[in-house]
Amino acid sequence: MPKEKKKKKCSWKKVLLIIFLSLLLLAVLAVVGAGLWFNHLLNQIGDYDLANDVTIAVEEADRLTQEDPDVEPVDPNSSEDIPDMEDLTIPESTVPPEEDPVDWDNVINIMLIGQDRRPGEGRQRSDTMILLTVNKSKKTITLTSFMRDQYVQIPGYKNNKMNAAYAFGGMKLLNETVETNFGVKIDGDVEVDFNNFKKLIDMLGGVDITLTKKEANHLNTGNKWNLSAGTQ
Repeated sequence: MPKEKKKKKCSWKKVLLIIFLSLLLLAVLAVVGAGLWFNHLLNQIGDYDLANDVTIAVEEADRLTQEDPDVEPVDPNSSEDIPDMEDLTIPESTVPPEEDPVDWDNVINIMLIGQDRRPGEGRQRSDTMILLTVNKSKKTITLTSFMRDQYVQIPGYKNNKMNAAYAFGGMKLLNETVETNFGVKIDGDVEVDFNNFKKLIDMLGGVDITLTKKEANHLNTGNKWNLSAGTQ
């Protein structure tokens, strides 16, 4: 009896193994079949026949020509319908007016530099860079502000923020940087820091500012000032 039970138990194991292998085989066949079908769909993407579509379009145009005598026949090899660029005209309203040529001999470019230097510090970055352009022939003055954080090529150094050029080499290197990146020749420079800026404001008559008590106390913090609420 024990031997018969063992033989019966082994037969059940074989049946389960066969079922498992059959299911596994079906799963593999399903994956392979799906892959082949997907690859077939991908290959069909590149089977577009442009020449055949052009032929159909020309035949359709010929058919329409036969139905409507007022329509001229289409010749796919003809280039008569392509206009010559020299024959094209632009309406006068869309033509921009010609600007007067710049008389560079009467133009002066001065770079105004405001550097971030506190008392006791050496040369710092030029956090303010404004190009003052004086056109003597047109009697005009133009101010152009350069963004301090724009990434530019600095001669002799790696690319960096524009305000680093002044810290690296002063006015000379800043002028070279402007000329390299923007094609503008600088004729002179004016530089101020915080202290000189205050002196310039005083020379122009000063600026009246009304402060609240809270604002005055905040400005007095860390400074040797004795501001109070009111007009300063």
